Amino acid sequence: MCFDGYQPISQFIRQVQTYVTGQRSESEETLKARIERAYGEKACRLAFEWLTDKRLYELTINLSLDNIFRILETNRIMNAYESEKTSADQNSFCPESPYYHQRRTIEDRFFGLVNTIPDKLRPRYAAVNWMLHPAGAAPIYGLNYLILKSRLIEEATFCAGDVYHNNDCNALFIWQLLPYKIIEKFGSILFNQIIRSYQTARTTTEDYIEAHIFRTLTLSDVAKIRIHSSDKQRLQLKQMRWLRSLTQIYSINLEFFDW
Repeated sequence: MCFDGYQPISQFIRQVQTYVTGQRSESEETLKARIERAYGEKACRLAFEWLTDKRLYELTINLSLDNIFRILETNRIMNAYESEKTSADQNSFCPESPYYHQRRTIEDRFFGLVNTIPDKLRPRYAAVNWMLHPAGAAPIYGLNYLILKSRLIEEATFCAGDVYHNNDCNALFIWQLLPYKIIEKFGSILFNQIIRSYQTARTTTEDYIEAHIFRTLTLSDVAKIRIHSSDKQRLQLKQMRWLRSLTQIYSINLEFFDW
């Protein structure tokens, strides 16, 4: 499989769908029977109810308040290669840094990318916030987060964990396999939480299912912006007014939260 960066995203998704055919080694019935033996009928039933309920999935991008304002100013959610950092920035992501080249090499291998594709066609990264955890899917990257519109989940590809640390080139999958991959990755943790209570049934916030979207994202792709109370206190009145005005223009729900 190779994504040349110029084909329609629908064609790439079809390629991935073909590529992952047969990845699920067990039939749904066999998997359910095995889970029921291990965790009981109730946990098994609840797990599949929740794991197949699309209302319990959202794609989130955790980030700093400064990065939220950068997105609002440019009306673009850029990938790391499109940023304007230079070698003068401390620990910057730029062509002069070893990490820059390591990241490109890993992406090329993992996605089957052609190294020469334009940076703007490289993936934007989000994470699957299953069970709608109030901190977002990956708060290690920032207390605040964007919630992308639900339609994007069918455009994305996924893998368990960060591509940069994923050595399995066959780990790419599409949204239809999410329930099975969540079971595969979070297994005993997932079902122990389900057994204890509905409220704690979720993936951890330091380990996640990563999502990849191969196109430019703008504010029209954002459904909601959630800002943590600690960052809300940093906002000046002028910034707050501008923030509310811009989110109204783009019909984005703005929420402030604590957890």
